[in-house]
Amino acid sequence: MSLLRERRRCRRPSSECSGWTSQNRGAGEFAVATEAQPPTYGAPALVAMPSLLDHLTVVAHSLAAGSHFVREALGVEPGPGRPHPGMGTHNRLLRLGDTVYLEVIAPDPDAPSVSRPRWFGLDQVSSNTFPRLATWVAATDDIEGAAVPELGSVETMRRASHAWQMTLTGDGHLPLSGAAPALIQRATGAHPALALPDAGLRFRRLRIHHPSPERVQALLARIRLAPHPEVVVLQGAVCTLVAEIDTASGIRELGDAAEMPNATPPR
Repeated sequence: MSLLRERRRCRRPSSECSGWTSQNRGAGEFAVATEAQPPTYGAPALVAMPSLLDHLTVVAHSLAAGSHFVREALGVEPGPGRPHPGMGTHNRLLRLGDTVYLEVIAPDPDAPSVSRPRWFGLDQVSSNTFPRLATWVAATDDIEGAAVPELGSVETMRRASHAWQMTLTGDGHLPLSGAAPALIQRATGAHPALALPDAGLRFRRLRIHHPSPERVQALLARIRLAPHPEVVVLQGAVCTLVAEIDTASGIRELGDAAEMPNATPPR
């Protein structure tokens, strides 16, 4: 079934906020919809829950290259995922706890061409591009209220019996070069991480390096991100993301394949 999308413009004002320093990993809800019972997102609560880190996203030119990168970094290969027909992409998934998972996403060579830019900046990924932790996704229970213009518009995504809402930029580029998350809101249910095999990996911390950390911090405050030390925004010459993951061999880092020892060009 093709992926249908319903564009909705963000309603949140674009004024900057200050005073935010860090954020949390966290919860999200699984989307299940049927023709007889469409997804229900519900009215925003009187006091909206904060946005919470939902999953990490590795982009690669192929799932094989992205999965190899993750296996080399963490010692575990991601498991099966699913296609995104309306985006021309597919993924593989790896559990990082009860409320966090890792997604490896790449263009799907078997998918028909799509009429829009691919999400997560995948139109800029070539066969010579090293896999990398490019961005992250935060869950919210009020996406219309939490979304800001920099994240793009809110769209309703559908695949077979599943539906969810997500912010997507019109040109497919990553907001703030990947330092800012996409927002996701699922229909009520269990977090999708719980459906994945547990390989014993646990998310520990996400370090975001950016030339303008105060700009990143202000945007995270505007999307109501929950303060917590598990996400840290730091000064950096360019935007890079590094995740610290607890594994059976100790704490390992997942960042950019080009920075790994003995890095070789992707195949």
